[in-house]
Amino acid sequence: MITLEKIKKSVVSALKSQKLKIYGTEIDEGFKRPCFFVQIVGLGSEIVNRNFCENLYTVEIAYFSVDKTDIENAKMYDVLRTIFSEALIVEDRSLICRKLRMSIVEDHVMSFKFDLSFYDKTRETTSDADIAEKLNLNIKGGIE
Repeated sequence: MITLEKIKKSVVSALKSQKLKIYGTEIDEGFKRPCFFVQIVGLGSEIVNRNFCENLYTVEIAYFSVDKTDIENAKMYDVLRTIFSEALIVEDRSLICRKLRMSIVEDHVMSFKFDLSFYDKTRETTSDADIAEKLNLNIKGGIE
């Protein structure tokens, strides 16, 4: 089962190639630019059938550039787009990053977002019941 924690670890691991400090949303002051802040928001989970559910998440990466310029933000957008246009590997699963987008929020911070949608088992489908070895059928009737 893919958990929120596992997704966040995979996103952080993918960002480490940029050799910038990566913070969680619990830090709101005392950080050094350039850096990333990573937040993952669960959008919901919908039961598809008795064994599977569909999970929806949005990943947001806030990039705090050194000089707060549009050029720095545009360059980092291209880097992040390249990193996350490949599948995000979470344990033994490959998740496709969809709807990659960016916006500039206050203080020239670039917000890069993408969505994840994947299916997970809701329960184990194995059974402890004995497997039938013999089946006896008694069919009566016929065509009249």
